[in-house]
Amino acid sequence: MEARVAKLEADLTAIKLDVAVLRAYVATKTDIAELKASTKADIAELRTSTKADIAALNASFKTEIAELRTSTKADIAALNASFKTEIAELKTSFKVDIAELRASTTAEIAELRALTTADISDLKAATKIDIADLRTALKTDIADTKAAIADTRATIIMWVAGIVFLAQIVPAMIRLIEKYI
Repeated sequence: MEARVAKLEADLTAIKLDVAVLRAYVATKTDIAELKASTKADIAELRTSTKADIAALNASFKTEIAELRTSTKADIAALNASFKTEIAELKTSFKVDIAELRASTTAEIAELRALTTADISDLKAATKIDIADLRTALKTDIADTKAAIADTRATIIMWVAGIVFLAQIVPAMIRLIEKYI
Protein backbone atom coordinates (compact mmCIF):
# COMPACT_ATOMS: atom_id res chain seq x y z
CA MET A 1 0.00 0.00 0.00
CA GLU A 2 2.87 2.34 0.79
CA ALA A 3 4.30 1.65 -2.65
CA ARG A 4 0.99 2.65 -4.20
CA VAL A 5 0.88 5.83 -2.14
CA ALA A 6 4.50 6.61 -3.08
CA LYS A 7 3.65 6.05 -6.74
CA LEU A 8 0.57 8.33 -6.42
CA GLU A 9 2.74 11.00 -4.75
CA ALA A 10 5.29 10.74 -7.59
CA ASP A 11 2.50 10.99 -10.17
CA LEU A 12 1.01 13.98 -8.32
CA THR A 13 4.42 15.67 -8.31
CA ALA A 14 4.75 15.06 -12.09
CA ILE A 15 1.25 16.49 -12.63
CA LYS A 16 2.17 19.57 -10.58
CA LEU A 17 5.28 20.05 -12.72
CA ASP A 18 3.23 19.69 -15.91
CA VAL A 19 0.68 22.23 -14.66
CA ALA A 20 3.49 24.65 -13.73
CA VAL A 21 5.01 24.27 -17.20
CA LEU A 22 1.61 24.82 -18.82
CA ARG A 23 1.03 27.97 -16.76
CA ALA A 24 4.46 29.30 -17.77
CA TYR A 25 4.23 28.64 -21.52
CA VAL A 26 0.57 28.51 -22.61
CA ALA A 27 -1.14 31.76 -23.62
CA THR A 28 -4.22 32.64 -21.61
CA LYS A 29 -7.38 34.33 -22.78
CA THR A 30 -6.09 37.51 -21.16
CA ASP A 31 -2.82 37.28 -23.13
CA ILE A 32 -4.71 36.79 -26.39
CA ALA A 33 -7.12 39.61 -25.53
CA GLU A 34 -4.19 41.94 -24.79
CA LEU A 35 -2.55 40.99 -28.08
CA LYS A 36 -5.83 41.54 -29.92
CA ALA A 37 -6.31 44.96 -28.27
CA SER A 38 -2.73 45.92 -29.10
CA THR A 39 -3.21 44.87 -32.72
CA LYS A 40 -6.44 46.86 -33.00
CA ALA A 41 -4.72 49.91 -31.51
CA ASP A 42 -1.85 49.58 -34.00
CA ILE A 43 -4.29 49.30 -36.92
CA ALA A 44 -6.25 52.31 -35.68
CA GLU A 45 -3.02 54.27 -35.34
CA LEU A 46 -2.02 53.31 -38.90
CA ARG A 47 -5.43 54.38 -40.19
CA THR A 48 -5.17 57.74 -38.40
CA SER A 49 -1.65 58.27 -39.68
CA THR A 50 -2.69 57.37 -43.23
CA LYS A 51 -5.65 59.73 -43.11
CA ALA A 52 -3.42 62.53 -41.84
CA ASP A 53 -0.89 61.85 -44.60
CA ILE A 54 -3.61 61.87 -47.26
CA ALA A 55 -5.04 65.10 -45.86
CA ALA A 56 -1.58 66.67 -45.89
CA LEU A 57 -1.01 65.56 -49.48
CA ASN A 58 -4.42 66.87 -50.48
CA ALA A 59 -3.70 70.23 -48.84
CA SER A 60 -0.28 70.35 -50.48
CA PHE A 61 -1.78 69.60 -53.89
CA LYS A 62 -4.42 72.27 -53.42
CA THR A 63 -1.76 74.79 -52.41
CA GLU A 64 0.39 73.92 -55.41
CA ILE A 65 -2.58 74.18 -57.78
CA ALA A 66 -3.52 77.54 -56.28
CA GLU A 67 0.07 78.75 -56.69
CA LEU A 68 0.08 77.54 -60.30
CA ARG A 69 -3.19 79.37 -60.96
CA THR A 70 -1.86 82.53 -59.35
CA SER A 71 1.40 82.43 -61.28
CA THR A 72 -0.46 81.65 -64.51
CA LYS A 73 -2.77 84.59 -63.96
CA ALA A 74 0.19 86.82 -63.18
CA ASP A 75 1.99 85.64 -66.31
CA ILE A 76 -1.09 86.29 -68.44
CA ALA A 77 -1.53 89.71 -66.85
CA ALA A 78 2.14 90.48 -67.51
CA LEU A 79 1.79 89.33 -71.12
CA ASN A 80 -1.34 91.46 -71.52
CA ALA A 81 0.42 94.46 -70.02
CA SER A 82 3.43 93.86 -72.24
CA PHE A 83 1.28 93.56 -75.33
CA LYS A 84 -0.67 96.68 -74.44
CA THR A 85 2.57 98.61 -73.91
CA GLU A 86 3.95 97.44 -77.23
CA ILE A 87 0.74 98.39 -79.02
CA ALA A 88 0.77 101.84 -77.41
CA GLU A 89 4.40 102.35 -78.47
CA LEU A 90 3.56 101.22 -81.98
CA LYS A 91 0.66 103.65 -82.15
CA THR A 92 2.84 106.53 -80.94
CA SER A 93 5.74 105.81 -83.30
CA PHE A 94 3.52 105.15 -86.31
CA LYS A 95 1.02 108.02 -85.98
CA VAL A 96 2.65 109.79 -88.91
CA ASP A 97 2.54 106.70 -91.15
CA ILE A 98 -0.83 105.37 -89.91
CA ALA A 99 -2.55 105.75 -93.22
CA GLU A 100 0.07 103.67 -95.05
CA LEU A 101 0.60 101.06 -92.33
CA ARG A 102 -2.96 100.61 -91.06
CA ALA A 103 -3.35 97.25 -92.79
CA SER A 104 -0.02 95.91 -91.53
CA THR A 105 -0.72 97.13 -87.97
CA THR A 106 -4.09 95.40 -88.00
CA ALA A 107 -2.42 92.20 -89.18
CA GLU A 108 0.17 92.37 -86.40
CA ILE A 109 -2.51 92.92 -83.76
CA ALA A 110 -4.39 89.88 -85.05
CA GLU A 111 -1.20 87.81 -84.89
CA LEU A 112 -0.54 88.92 -81.30
CA ARG A 113 -4.08 87.96 -80.29
CA ALA A 114 -3.69 84.56 -81.94
CA LEU A 115 -0.41 84.04 -80.07
CA THR A 116 -2.03 85.07 -76.78
CA THR A 117 -4.92 82.68 -77.39
CA ALA A 118 -2.49 79.89 -78.30
CA ASP A 119 -0.42 80.58 -75.15
CA ILE A 120 -3.54 80.51 -73.00
CA SER A 121 -4.66 77.27 -74.64
CA ASP A 122 -1.19 75.77 -74.09
CA LEU A 123 -1.19 76.88 -70.46
CA LYS A 124 -4.67 75.41 -69.94
CA ALA A 125 -3.64 72.12 -71.52
CA ALA A 126 -0.44 71.98 -69.45
CA THR A 127 -2.38 72.78 -66.28
CA LYS A 128 -4.89 70.00 -67.05
CA ILE A 129 -2.06 67.54 -67.62
CA ASP A 130 -0.39 68.60 -64.35
CA ILE A 131 -3.66 68.16 -62.45
CA ALA A 132 -4.17 64.73 -64.02
CA ASP A 133 -0.62 63.74 -63.07
CA LEU A 134 -1.18 64.94 -59.50
CA ARG A 135 -4.41 62.96 -59.27
CA THR A 136 -2.71 59.84 -60.61
CA ALA A 137 0.13 60.24 -58.13
CA LEU A 138 -2.35 60.68 -55.29
CA LYS A 139 -4.27 57.56 -56.33
CA THR A 140 -1.02 55.61 -56.52
CA ASP A 141 0.01 56.81 -53.04
CA ILE A 142 -3.38 55.80 -51.64
CA ALA A 143 -3.16 52.37 -53.28
CA ASP A 144 0.38 51.89 -51.93
CA THR A 145 -0.77 52.85 -48.42
CA LYS A 146 -3.69 50.40 -48.61
CA ALA A 147 -1.34 47.65 -49.77
CA ALA A 148 1.05 48.39 -46.90
CA ILE A 149 -1.83 48.17 -44.40
CA ALA A 150 -2.95 44.84 -45.88
CA ASP A 151 0.60 43.50 -45.74
CA THR A 152 0.95 44.63 -42.12
CA ARG A 153 -2.31 42.91 -41.21
CA ALA A 154 -1.14 39.66 -42.82
CA THR A 155 2.19 39.85 -41.00
CA ILE A 156 0.49 40.41 -37.64
CA ILE A 157 -1.84 37.48 -38.23
CA MET A 158 1.11 35.22 -39.15
CA TRP A 159 2.99 36.26 -35.98
CA VAL A 160 -0.02 35.59 -33.79
CA ALA A 161 -0.62 32.21 -35.43
CA GLY A 162 3.06 31.32 -34.99
CA ILE A 163 3.01 32.31 -31.33
CA VAL A 164 -0.11 30.24 -30.68
CA PHE A 165 1.42 27.29 -32.56
CA LEU A 166 4.63 27.52 -30.54
CA ALA A 167 2.66 27.88 -27.32
CA GLN A 168 0.95 24.58 -28.13
CA ILE A 169 4.10 22.67 -29.16
CA VAL A 170 6.64 23.82 -26.53
CA PRO A 171 4.94 22.14 -23.53
CA ALA A 172 4.60 18.86 -25.44
CA MET A 173 8.26 19.01 -26.45
CA ILE A 174 9.29 19.66 -22.84
CA ARG A 175 7.29 16.68 -21.68
CA LEU A 176 8.87 14.48 -24.35
CA ILE A 177 12.36 15.68 -23.42
CA GLU A 178 11.68 15.14 -19.71
CA LYS A 179 10.25 11.71 -20.43
CA TYR A 180 13.24 10.46 -22.42
CA ILE A 181 16.03 12.23 -20.58
